[in-house]
Amino acid sequence: MLILDGTSLAAKFKGKIEDEVNALIKKGTTPSLHILLANADDASAIYVRNKLNTCEKLSIRAKLHKFNPESITQEDILQKISLLNVDENVHGILCQLPLPKHINADMVAAAIAPKKDVDCFNPFNIGQLFNEETLLEPCTPKAIIALLHHYQIDLTGKRVVIIGRSKIVGKPLALMLLRKQNNATVTVCHSRSKNLKEICLSADVLIPALGKANFLNEDYIKPEAVVVDVGISKIRVGDKNKTCGDVDFNRVKDLVFAISKVPGGVGPMTIHMLIDNLVKTTKMQTQK
Repeated sequence: MLILDGTSLAAKFKGKIEDEVNALIKKGTTPSLHILLANADDASAIYVRNKLNTCEKLSIRAKLHKFNPESITQEDILQKISLLNVDENVHGILCQLPLPKHINADMVAAAIAPKKDVDCFNPFNIGQLFNEETLLEPCTPKAIIALLHHYQIDLTGKRVVIIGRSKIVGKPLALMLLRKQNNATVTVCHSRSKNLKEICLSADVLIPALGKANFLNEDYIKPEAVVVDVGISKIRVGDKNKTCGDVDFNRVKDLVFAISKVPGGVGPMTIHMLIDNLVKTTKMQTQK
């Protein structure tokens, strides 16, 4: 059984990013990332802190803009994005999800200038992704594919089953797996899919992104399959919270050919894919 170790891969990838960031700094440009946070979600606070810490370690300028989730208006956040869009010292903008229910997330994504859209949620960038022309790719799908490529998992002709159809993971990941360099045969399942167990058992590569702790066990996974677990949940074990994925790791680890752990799989790579996108947007704006 092969462990798809995102932590060790992220450490290797960090060196490549450091070199690119240092090259930009030597030419007079320090990449600058601005993060908008408009929720009181504990998980979001952790994600944002990790992003800020990573930027600091890589000598990247990063600034957090915090809004009161109860009093913020659509106009407030769109106005802030508008100002950041025209600021030449800002190279990347992201809005940490989820947004308050009274804020239209699609309008926010569309407001971020495509050339500064490090999350790749702007409709223009999604369209470019569909046409296989974009330099930017959504961070989590990009991390998943990087992990598979690093461990030389050949996707050509393989049946890949994705569980989850979100705009953040499922839908863009399906598009990216269909690209000519991957050539996978892709099935996307969701909450209304029938015969989920049978579909999962047909998968050469299974990628769950449900957020349901230990939902999948050995009954869903065929022998020698590859599993990339994107789900993340907290469960109570004794007097402590434990982070786990959608797959019951201990019940399937002896069955599969390869599997990612949660934590330590896709997560560590996702932040580095974000920084890789920031390097790309910085180069796009400065021609360096």
